[in-house]
Amino acid sequence: IIWGGIMPTIMPNEIMEAYQIDGNVRQAGEIGAVEIANSYTNNTSIPNVESHIPAWEVLGDAINKEQTPYYHMIMSSRGCPFNCSFCYNQSLPGKGGGKWAMRPARTVIDEMEYLHELCGTTVFTFGDDNFLVDKERAIAILEYCKTKGWYIEECIGHINNVNEEL
Repeated sequence: IIWGGIMPTIMPNEIMEAYQIDGNVRQAGEIGAVEIANSYTNNTSIPNVESHIPAWEVLGDAINKEQTPYYHMIMSSRGCPFNCSFCYNQSLPGKGGGKWAMRPARTVIDEMEYLHELCGTTVFTFGDDNFLVDKERAIAILEYCKTKGWYIEECIGHINNVNEEL
């Protein structure tokens, strides 16, 4: 069992001990995750490991298409460009802002289309802390949803990223 994310990054030893996992992928884990996956297989590549769109279809019948409202959470960015003293980002190596990375609007929209086709999803939520940082990208995604009649259940951002247009 390999964990990744903020907790294994800032508290690796505590997480390993408390949850008895086999390893941690710290910081941005795409390369490390691929290396770990490749070490457990003779294959040199594993389908969907590096994909920007998760392979939701592997869940098969576990996807409850009858749930109402049926929604999917999408991670469209990670990190944060700000430097708030109270934030967990202050615990990361390199500390402070400037570590925000986003997926382009097109890949986010492609994932939404994929989920709509796979499951009929019309309700989405964005799990990233800073969906609103790039206003043009946020507007492109939200406008697309509006044209499709899709509902955004939640998106998170700093109030200083909100303007009249957004």
